[in-house]
Amino acid sequence: DLFRWPADKSDGLGETSRITQVKACNVPGGAITSISDPTLANAKEYFDSAMSDCISEIPSTRKSRAYIFLGGTAGLRLFNMSNSSY
Repeated sequence: DLFRWPADKSDGLGETSRITQVKACNVPGGAITSISDPTLANAKEYFDSAMSDCISEIPSTRKSRAYIFLGGTAGLRLFNMSNSSY
């Protein structure tokens, strides 16, 4: 998912801003465990469309300062257990 907030800190007082969700960036093709050949290239291909979709929503003036976090759920842990060579 892609989130936005109006400023780094409000008035420089250390107060945080209100965060709003801009977009839900879903990975097509099913769960991560659906990758049959778990190579770096295939993992990159798996995430590419969702990452490109999210990155396209970031204003060009903010792209150099935008942080991207990839969150994993139980599916990622199960993938590691079933394909430990990954």
